[in-house]
Amino acid sequence: GSAAAQLEKHDIDCITTFNKGLRKISKIHGKIVKKCTTRFASGSLVGQTPEQCIAADSNGKLLKTITKEGNKIGSRCSGGLPGFGVSDVQTALSRAILTQFGLAHGTIGPDLDDNLIPDPDDAKCQAKVTSALLKCEDTRQKEYLKCQKKGLKKGEITDGTALADQCLGAGLALQPDERGRIASKCGAKLLTAVVKHCDQTDLSQAFASCGSADPAVTAACLSSESACQLCRMLNDAGGVVRDCDAFDDGDDANGSCNAECGDGLVHPEESCDDGNGASGDGCSDFCLEELSLIHISEPTRPY
Repeated sequence: GSAAAQLEKHDIDCITTFNKGLRKISKIHGKIVKKCTTRFASGSLVGQTPEQCIAADSNGKLLKTITKEGNKIGSRCSGGLPGFGVSDVQTALSRAILTQFGLAHGTIGPDLDDNLIPDPDDAKCQAKVTSALLKCEDTRQKEYLKCQKKGLKKGEITDGTALADQCLGAGLALQPDERGRIASKCGAKLLTAVVKHCDQTDLSQAFASCGSADPAVTAACLSSESACQLCRMLNDAGGVVRDCDAFDDGDDANGSCNAECGDGLVHPEESCDDGNGASGDGCSDFCLEELSLIHISEPTRPY
């Protein structure tokens, strides 16, 4: 039965600690993105472009979090990494930072320096909706963690397929949402933010990647992009395999979340694509320009 197949406690602790670490790092970088878009909207972003701002760790908090979480994972996973639910620690911690990059670029546009609108009202719309979208993204991660922890402890999750099916849904299913938290943060509250803060803004310009002037269509697009980014992060770093084009909106044929890093085409959520999957050449293996984020990740060696 499932109890017989249940993982050892140290493996469960390793998987849950690892994934909590990814969320914490992603959340800290989300705060940086929120700060930068808010400062741009208020006219107080001085001495930096928006892209420079979201790539900076001015108070060192991101580095501290990476180091702290890396040490926790190193301790909890000292017996070795389980066969699913985790990945190479160093690569994963770096990848967690990039989720919010992808979210901002996949909604506002591929270059915030160009796509953030100088008009104060329009910029405020972008900042307020981005703040709501970051809460949506974090809620998705939080609900995934709760599902993962519950399934592991009950012995219902014993491999990567079970983890993906139970906590990310199978086939064309959307992310499981037993408590309705995702529907609230990524549905009603996201739409409210769009309607409340963007009534005088051309949404097709403010969120160019969505390409619609309709508030409901834009909010749904933003929610789908948050799902897309979660799925990609977990595929890249979380030791699961999920069809992200199906996961983000229940349609696996519309190409809404199937950008392939390394295909030589720069998709909205990518800042570069040099046609290969290698880092160290100016364009990372996650198709983001290798800016100051790269040196942030280097000191963290949990093993």
